[in-house]
Amino acid sequence: MASVLKQRGLQLKKQMQVLLSQSIKLSSVKNEPYILKSVYEDIPPVNCTINDFVWQNLDRWPDKTAVVCAATGHGYTYAQTHRMSISFAASLRTKLKLKNDDTVAIILPNVPEYPCTILGVLEAGCIASMMNPAYTALILIDNDGLPEGVIKFAEFAEDMSIDTDCLKSVQRSKKDIAILPFSSGTTGFAKAVVLTHQSVVAMNQMINNPEIIAVDEATDKYQCAVPAVLPFFHIFGFNAVMMNLMTRGSKLITFSKFNPELFLKTIVQQRAEHLYIVPPMVVFLGKHPAVTGEYLQSVRGIISGAAPLSESDAAAVLKKNKNIFFRQGYGLTETNGGVSVGRKTDVNHATVGYMFGSCAAKIVDVNTQEALGPGKVIIGVPDDVTGEAPKAFVVTQTDITTDEIKQYVNKQLVDFKHIKEVQFVEEIPKNPAGKILRKDLKAKYC
Repeated sequence: MASVLKQRGLQLKKQMQVLLSQSIKLSSVKNEPYILKSVYEDIPPVNCTINDFVWQNLDRWPDKTAVVCAATGHGYTYAQTHRMSISFAASLRTKLKLKNDDTVAIILPNVPEYPCTILGVLEAGCIASMMNPAYTALILIDNDGLPEGVIKFAEFAEDMSIDTDCLKSVQRSKKDIAILPFSSGTTGFAKAVVLTHQSVVAMNQMINNPEIIAVDEATDKYQCAVPAVLPFFHIFGFNAVMMNLMTRGSKLITFSKFNPELFLKTIVQQRAEHLYIVPPMVVFLGKHPAVTGEYLQSVRGIISGAAPLSESDAAAVLKKNKNIFFRQGYGLTETNGGVSVGRKTDVNHATVGYMFGSCAAKIVDVNTQEALGPGKVIIGVPDDVTGEAPKAFVVTQTDITTDEIKQYVNKQLVDFKHIKEVQFVEEIPKNPAGKILRKDLKAKYC
């Protein structure tokens, strides 16, 4: 097995090295006004699949833990995860007769079997659609008492006797569709987004820029342990955590759901150096009285994304450990989760940093498509008098009137930003990443 892994690793490295002398250029936006351009180097062109990219360094850390459950300690090494993904792929081709471009839905929380499952789907030449297990009341069972027609995971991933020659007929290129993650549904129903092997690999190459990536690669004596609390079905958790950190030999510690006590325990026991989290988790770390600085002693870097975070919330975390480099990132499911992020040593935690390498962006007028400069963008909701005005939705913790809220807020704003209506609600609807679901507020109250 070791010789096979080494041979595959060398083949993939040779393939990647051929590309180093080339790069992706953005000449089409070179002379346009009001274009946000990257401060980072352009990435080399992509000429491989996700599987080739993820496993390119497999021979360097086959016996290190790839993924382990925070609650049970059950997990797999990199070699085991790779072998299981191959068995899973062969089982899909032979036992279910799946073909190239067939779509397989993956409806799982973060469990140690997630990486080998999704990489197995891709290895089989299929398309993986990652779905939130909270979408429906469907219950997936993997042990005793299986309903009729349900296949045990072990029958696919742990069948080491299966003939893998069927995978020789798999034909995948960088242009082929790889995954169908779902958008967060902020502006409507959640929608599946089409992402290719090329786009996923490109995103991870952008993250791996030495000025950006802070997680060190594994060595014989070192391995970075990262709590994997971001859902793998979400593009942030899929790319920035699962795919990217597996290329660096990190240990991913999975949480089927966010458990504050277990999260803190894991940070301390595993001496976690880097955290990939969303705003509600940042608020918990910074403002919960039970979270003392001792819990964050080992942490060197935090990246928060998926929703905006106030500067005060980031500052609350830094008050407990001033040595943390805190960054925010911005992205969309349609952009593989990333558009911009700060350098790994940046100290301005109130911004979302710079455009990733080989990326550019502009804000345009929806009618003229003209790129807009600073101070030309205003958003709001319809208003009979002014044309547009904000409406506030408030969850109260103390007795307060709507007039008191309007008075407090409006005295801090210019006239055209004044709120004209306040509505008290029991809760603000948010998706699992912490992003406010404005469409739900509008549908229910507007």
